[in-house]
Amino acid sequence: MKKAVLILALVALLLPLMAQFEDDFSAELSNSGRQAKSAKRAMLYSMLLPGAGQFYVDKSAFTTYVFPVVELALLGGIFYYTSQGNDQTQEYQDYATKEIITITNDAGDVIYTGPRYSRDRQKWVQSALIGINQYDIYTPDIYTPDIYTPDQPGIPGFFRLDGTNTQHFYEDIGKYNKYIFGWTDWYYTFAADENGTFMLGTLAGGEFSASDPNWNDPYGTYPSVWVMSNTDVNFAYQSVWISNHTVENYQEYLDLVATDPDAAQTYLQSPVSPSSPLASPLRKQYIEMRQDAEASYSAARAFGFGLIVNHIASSLDALRLAKKWNRYVITQNSFNLNYYTAVKNDKLTPSVMLSYRF
Repeated sequence: MKKAVLILALVALLLPLMAQFEDDFSAELSNSGRQAKSAKRAMLYSMLLPGAGQFYVDKSAFTTYVFPVVELALLGGIFYYTSQGNDQTQEYQDYATKEIITITNDAGDVIYTGPRYSRDRQKWVQSALIGINQYDIYTPDIYTPDIYTPDQPGIPGFFRLDGTNTQHFYEDIGKYNKYIFGWTDWYYTFAADENGTFMLGTLAGGEFSASDPNWNDPYGTYPSVWVMSNTDVNFAYQSVWISNHTVENYQEYLDLVATDPDAAQTYLQSPVSPSSPLASPLRKQYIEMRQDAEASYSAARAFGFGLIVNHIASSLDALRLAKKWNRYVITQNSFNLNYYTAVKNDKLTPSVMLSYRF
């Protein structure tokens, strides 16, 4: 699409050169006696409205009608791709937060009904991540269970997801890995069991419960689902989250621990990075939808650039046309005083003639 716009722009710039091939001698004869045109006015007219300056100078000029056609085509491209981008934006926003989906387990039981992205689930998982140790990079605050709730998780810096559906919110949930937790397919693969029960923290009925025996264990009952960059306790403050094992794999790991502990030590070998499309196919589809919208807006901007080029090219062509017009204008005054030498009686005689053109 950008190539098409550039081609249109180049055509507009080449039109003045094409017009130079006109027969100057024929033009001189046809323009004889016409009034001079203002080059500045012609440029101004065409800068404001491509083709207007050419129309002012010479209505019959080829470029008088080409530049307006190019202008309309560029305006049509801007309108079309902007409208398409707006529609695609609405589609990916509805896809993430408005369309209702249903998730069932292998037994056919419904474990979730709602939008594809959930702020609540994002909060629950990020709260468990923050609680891995009291000195981690995700929050400088010391982990305090008495005020630690999904609605007020104590997140001063790292997690800053907008609470309303703003433009930044829709950008963040597709752009940053730290907000992948809210995508329902990630949540029900890496954070919940087959019944939809949250396994990474100490939730009870959708809230943290002080009566939960695992309250002080931010991992809940499944600590090794998280894969951290540094497992040395002396450098825990430098450790960051890099990937996750699925809850299903971790359950299999626990079963293997009970029967063959040695084999279990090497069982969890394939964690999934949040950057991987496998982490959340829903997020992958969402990113592709946003990229389609951005491509449409980019095409609209390219047509907008072509519009600027068309105005500049038209004004330059109007200047060229005005200069060419004026070059062949024959200035004629009403009164003319002519000096000449005549031959009278075989002698050269200086003469003066005064003429008036009606």
